[in-house]
Amino acid sequence: MSMKAAILCVLGFSLFLCGCSDSGKKALEAGVSASSAGEYEKAVSSFSEAIRLDSRNADAYYGRAYAYGRIGEQDKAIADYDEAIRLDSKNADAHIGRGIAYRRKGDHKKAMADFDEAVRLNPQYAKPYRTRGDTYRRLGEYDKSIADCSKAIEFDPKSARAHNIRGSAYRHKGEYDKALADYAEAIRLEPSLGYAYCGRGNVYQEKSEYDKAIADYNEAIRLSPKFGRAYYCRGTTYEKMGEKGKAEEDFSQAKKLGYKPKSAPEKGTGTSPAEPLPRS
Repeated sequence: MSMKAAILCVLGFSLFLCGCSDSGKKALEAGVSASSAGEYEKAVSSFSEAIRLDSRNADAYYGRAYAYGRIGEQDKAIADYDEAIRLDSKNADAHIGRGIAYRRKGDHKKAMADFDEAVRLNPQYAKPYRTRGDTYRRLGEYDKSIADCSKAIEFDPKSARAHNIRGSAYRHKGEYDKALADYAEAIRLEPSLGYAYCGRGNVYQEKSEYDKAIADYNEAIRLSPKFGRAYYCRGTTYEKMGEKGKAEEDFSQAKKLGYKPKSAPEKGTGTSPAEPLPRS
């Protein structure tokens, strides 16, 4: 799938079915193209133009909300998701997007309410289960996370991210064989998913299989050179291997990239800090 097609799926609309004018379609398409390129400020501008041309275009509000969320403007994102939902109350993706914005603000109660509503609106749609499962994982409710991710995988067996999240939940429960199986499947489905390599590396580190852990962290860094967490985890592994110089280099690089560890990992307990995951 092309990046542009992927963004279309994320935003949850079709330019060819939006029913808007040619100029409105062009503005929407420009917004999607900007989002696919990571140019979110430009996307906001394009979606704003689409809204100016048609103030009842729910897709334009949805697209702008998504872009606002990616640049950290969560209150503006929520306001736009509110409008998208007012215009199209059955849009499960808008509830998912608003839930993610609430989660980014730390309001897990409102986030869960939106994910629950998305499940109610479309009970055979994998995405709300996966996103809710990721939230349960972040809250330390690993059994609920596993149940939701399993449901997501039932409806979308090719969801690398659902396998990745479930692998993290299994790791935190100390069920390493299941975690390794999920990370392996995530990597098979999406070989460029650096987070899965980092997660699998964490399992190997906790199992004291340090060479395998280093190999996975190396791959995570190759895929995402600005992945601060991977440098930090590789540093902790080098430290355990007695390679203090390499450890300090990695800790320094992680700090430069803005990574701040929440707590020190505890070997074999499944309680080391959760690896970051792709936005749900």
